[in-house]
Amino acid sequence: MEKELAEVIKKMANYFYGCTPSQIKRAAFEYAEALNLKHNFNMSSRLAGRAWFEGFVTRNNISVRKPEATSINRVTAFNKTEVQQFYKLLEELMEKYKFIPKTSTTAMKPDFYRPRSWESISC
Repeated sequence: MEKELAEVIKKMANYFYGCTPSQIKRAAFEYAEALNLKHNFNMSSRLAGRAWFEGFVTRNNISVRKPEATSINRVTAFNKTEVQQFYKLLEELMEKYKFIPKTSTTAMKPDFYRPRSWESISC
């Protein structure tokens, strides 16, 4: 179960969308429930616990990044090719999951997670 969830989180990061701790804990709870797996997650909050979460990010080589000011390197790296790649991925996801434009948002969450192998990126 954990490896599959970790792969989804890493894939989301590759699509320029990081997940918050709450989103990951909720996804873990819902995934365990859907598969009828025995777990000791909090039934009232419907979230996996903090201890599970901390172990999960350690076991699966995922780390937190807080959004920071955009660096000059990031600005210069975000060129036409990068923008085209972003919108190509966005279009693929919009078609695959049948999203409609009015339900998408540009609001950024306070923290996001990404594979540890990535170099430090400022957003």
